[in-house]
Amino acid sequence: MNFLPCPGVIETLFLPDGPGVRVDTHIHAGYEIPIYYDTLLAKLIVHAKTRHEAVAKMSRCLDEFIISPTSTTISFHKKVLRDADFIEGVTIPIL
Repeated sequence: MNFLPCPGVIETLFLPDGPGVRVDTHIHAGYEIPIYYDTLLAKLIVHAKTRHEAVAKMSRCLDEFIISPTSTTISFHKKVLRDADFIEGVTIPIL
């Protein structure tokens, strides 16, 4: 996964919403991402009654989240949410 900064102008922005969904951000369509910037463009937070419901809600929100044409870590987070250990909340010891 390439986590390098991707400066440029955001042309399209769609933020997911709904019950139990929150997006903290300062960006907007037309926002110019400078070459020296905080790589956190937006923070997506979801809440649900169970872990499985929260994972499903986050997956839906990531599918709806559009920031283009810049590169983001959305695809990485989608991959994490498909991981069976993550879905089940398995704790993996750090050696």
